[in-house]
Amino acid sequence: DPNVSGNLVEISRQLRAQLLIRGAYKTVGESIEVSARCVDPVSGRPLTTFKSMGSIHDPAEAINDILTQIAQALRIALPPEDAESIRRPSTRVVDALRAHSMGLLALNREDARQSAVSDATRHFTEATSLDPAYADAHYRLATLLQHKKDTAGAESAYRAALRADIDHRDARYRLGLLLISLDRKSEAMTELEQALKQAPEDPQMQSALSSIWFDQYQSNFAQMADGLKQAIAANPDDPQLYVELGSVYEELGQIDEASGQYQMALSKKPNHPDANYKLGMILRNTGSRKEGITYLRKAVSSGTHMKRVHFYLGETLMELGDYAGAAEAFTKAVEIEPNNTPGFFQLGKASALAGKHQDALLAYSKYSQINKTDAKPHLEIGKAYAAMGLPRQARTAYKRSVEVDPRFADGHIAIGRLYEAENLTFRAAKAFKEALEIAPDHPEAKTLRNLVRKYQPAPSGAKR
Repeated sequence: DPNVSGNLVEISRQLRAQLLIRGAYKTVGESIEVSARCVDPVSGRPLTTFKSMGSIHDPAEAINDILTQIAQALRIALPPEDAESIRRPSTRVVDALRAHSMGLLALNREDARQSAVSDATRHFTEATSLDPAYADAHYRLATLLQHKKDTAGAESAYRAALRADIDHRDARYRLGLLLISLDRKSEAMTELEQALKQAPEDPQMQSALSSIWFDQYQSNFAQMADGLKQAIAANPDDPQLYVELGSVYEELGQIDEASGQYQMALSKKPNHPDANYKLGMILRNTGSRKEGITYLRKAVSSGTHMKRVHFYLGETLMELGDYAGAAEAFTKAVEIEPNNTPGFFQLGKASALAGKHQDALLAYSKYSQINKTDAKPHLEIGKAYAAMGLPRQARTAYKRSVEVDPRFADGHIAIGRLYEAENLTFRAAKAFKEALEIAPDHPEAKTLRNLVRKYQPAPSGAKR
């Protein structure tokens, strides 16, 4: 960015850097001296300088030595991929290194951008002619050719960079993006998959690959839809074909078209279990909950093999306030899937809201037996005991919640509330303090702070 050229404070801010390094080199006869000055990005004050000597026939060796010195001085353990990057082939031709450097300097000039790009292209081209095995020069040249819309030239230069250095990750990644723009997605995927193997955590490469996978995924389903339409034309009374086409439309995100196909299937066979289930789920998920429940119940009576139908039916009934009906549905859900922990938790919640606290206790207890690391069921068990008028058992459950997870703020708050109800204000304040230390931004934080101030012990010798 020409606007920040020389502005060390702004450069460091944009790079989020705590240290800037300014490099230079000079040649004397057969030798090359590389220096790196470390600069405080705020004051611009020089901190220290590193130097390295090498041969003009292998300038990269001196540069790599500088990088290693800096890493050691900063006590940075270089990850394997970075260490490998330092060892990556560069150039053994000092004039090629000089031409490459001139190209980088041209790109940083403050004059007309087009002139700078032209000069940089000329310098990078010179570097590649001086050393055809100079991968970085080919890579830089490729990026500029791509910028100029010379896609053929850019592709050739990227491939030249990879011939010179098969592990040049940036060249492979940019080549992949170029191939995507040329609609050569199969080739692009090959390049990007290889680049991702070199940098599996790189979000840009993950995103580029995901876009290709999604496009291919969409294309495959579009072809499936065309095939099913032809099958329906040949067999218009087969309800299963409409269900399959509806499923394809769902995968493509065409929900209205999917609903239409499920309705067509039901016009052919009203008790089709999959059509009822899938239409019920669409209606449920798009806000038409009452209609959704009707179709989900038809799916159950039609013998659907979708195991989660009872769980989703229970969730929908909960949203509509039918807690007894929801509890019945969740009970069926956990009968079918005995290890369905969300089912047990929701069964406990629905039972408690329906006023069946004993049933809630059983459900939450079963959940806690399956998932022994979750503190939430113990809190809910405590609430059920409290609702049944059993404060001692409630306190035991609340304490168990913070034993399972000492940083469970809601458990400490529940303990504090129980002490508060028993007028044990000192203990209540202690519990509320612990909750605030864990979760200072808790939704009840303001109220809790007021209670802590209210219940603070009076100074020695004074009475509350």
